[in-house]
Amino acid sequence: MPSRVSSETEATGDKDERSTSPKRLQKQIDKAVGWQKSSGLINATVDGVRTNNWRAYGVPTIRSDLPAPRIRRVGDRMNYGDESDAYGLINPSIYSTHGVYEKDFFQPRDPFEMRRIIDGIGVEMTAEVFNNIWELAQTNSPNGMVSVESFRNVMDDVTAKKFVDSQAA
Repeated sequence: MPSRVSSETEATGDKDERSTSPKRLQKQIDKAVGWQKSSGLINATVDGVRTNNWRAYGVPTIRSDLPAPRIRRVGDRMNYGDESDAYGLINPSIYSTHGVYEKDFFQPRDPFEMRRIIDGIGVEMTAEVFNNIWELAQTNSPNGMVSVESFRNVMDDVTAKKFVDSQAA
């Protein structure tokens, strides 16, 4: 890494102090980062410090350039981006104890499978109500595919609307 030795008094230009002051090793990254510690100056706001032209160091934490193996080995410590974060490890989802993970909620399903899932979790609804919710979920999706999450969101909206209507009456 290229470095440059600079004097503490270069900015002041005091030549008498230059010979007695300690020299500081300045690294390449010091110029890019600077000494700003405000979150408003470190890309947290619009028109913050631009990091596009900064050089990236090291290997990325999540290896999106490598495909995740179908079967993981115990000794494989590579993060392929499909693992939980620290919060997910400390407070796992109630669904993960039953072998259902976040990616399973977003997979497209057909109406028969969705009906089986909804009946399996104990939600009782008529075929007419199910078909209405299914059609609304299809229209809300850009590609017409319905996942458990999109179906659940529409079902929550329909239930909330019924509740508001019953309170108004």
